[in-house]
Amino acid sequence: RNNYLFWAIADCRKLFTPVRPHATNHTKIAPDIAEVTALLSRAPKGTLLILDIETRIQDNCLDAIGLGFILPTATFTYSVPIYTHLNRLAYGRLKIVQFWRALYTFLLRPDITVIGHNLFFDLSILFHYYALPFPATIHDTMLFMHRDNANIDKSLSHAISFYTDAADNHKGDLCPNVSRDNYDKLLVYNAKDIYWTGEVYRRQIEKNKENPKLLAANEIGQRTGRLCLLMSFTGIEVDTIGLLREQAALTIKLSQLQ
Repeated sequence: RNNYLFWAIADCRKLFTPVRPHATNHTKIAPDIAEVTALLSRAPKGTLLILDIETRIQDNCLDAIGLGFILPTATFTYSVPIYTHLNRLAYGRLKIVQFWRALYTFLLRPDITVIGHNLFFDLSILFHYYALPFPATIHDTMLFMHRDNANIDKSLSHAISFYTDAADNHKGDLCPNVSRDNYDKLLVYNAKDIYWTGEVYRRQIEKNKENPKLLAANEIGQRTGRLCLLMSFTGIEVDTIGLLREQAALTIKLSQLQ
């Protein structure tokens, strides 16, 4: 509510802006995991992949991993369940292992870009609990929109409202994976997250092309964000001897000033 002026201006502008078409959405809920594994294994150079995970708050257990492949006029979305509402693997162990290996190998490739909203959270969970690597090139749509406009709220719900021409907003549909009905709804929710993150990304890239300064700020932000992500797990190397020497020098300087 304290941001009403920003949204009053943003929404009024949309009233006078023609609605633009969105990319075609091809969605598969709980797909054949072998198909997704094959797509990751043979993904062409320059692949743009949208990533979004659904986790349980109490233990960071993975309910689902959403993957979206961006093509020029379409997005192919896969909501891949990991654990069902009964706390059982959604697929056989061998198929999960093959999928995991393909995803791991894919994330190591230097020629792909991984896209997501608040992506650093997802990557942190996947690295810390599930040993997946950080991709070389990242586009966090939340990071971008704070460089686009410092006053915008941070959620994907607000990003969808600000950048896209979505007829409705699905972000109120999140539910815990505690029943069969909720399990099905959660997978649909995850698939929608993937698709609309992709649409936000498309609109942000359009802005990048129109504004060289925004492009530069975004690229610096994404690279710096990845470094911060690495440092949060690996720490910062410290020259202990140099630090002690600096402390001694500053202690003397402080005495002189006093």
